[in-house]
Amino acid sequence: MYRIRFIKFMIIWLLKKPQTLFSDYEMKLIAWPIFDCDITRMFLQTYSTLMGLARFQLVFNGEFRNFALKYRWVPVTTAESTKFIKSIRCFQRFSLKTKIICWNEKYFYVEHKFLVGETCYQRTIVEGLIRGPRGVLNPIEVFNKMGEQRSSPEMPQEISLWTESKKIVKA
Repeated sequence: MYRIRFIKFMIIWLLKKPQTLFSDYEMKLIAWPIFDCDITRMFLQTYSTLMGLARFQLVFNGEFRNFALKYRWVPVTTAESTKFIKSIRCFQRFSLKTKIICWNEKYFYVEHKFLVGETCYQRTIVEGLIRGPRGVLNPIEVFNKMGEQRSSPEMPQEISLWTESKKIVKA
């Protein structure tokens, strides 16, 4: 199912006008039994897989698109923090909203929300970067390749505390 969704969405994204960097990116989906769900609710790995697809949307349906195609960039996750609020059920329609929150000298920070109607069922903050054939690129290198100088919005305290807590764990 992932490959079918990936091909479908890539065609749609490549045919659409790219969105701006800080747009809310959205995918409308249905939780299919067997592919996405057990008997009653969506598999844990389905959330992760769909978030990976949503990060491809950021790259190939946004301002990075032309450069991603030219330099063969793909998004890579380095860490994530997830809050499950409620389970998405079989056959339930939902949307996955994704947006870039901020970045620092090393990583981009992205938010994913699984919504049924206006109700948030799951929220994840992802730390990631862009990878090309010659290795990883931090946000500064990505914007330099694009010929731009962009400054990040202020990092929310929630993300700042999270990044600090990861440093403590590494020590």
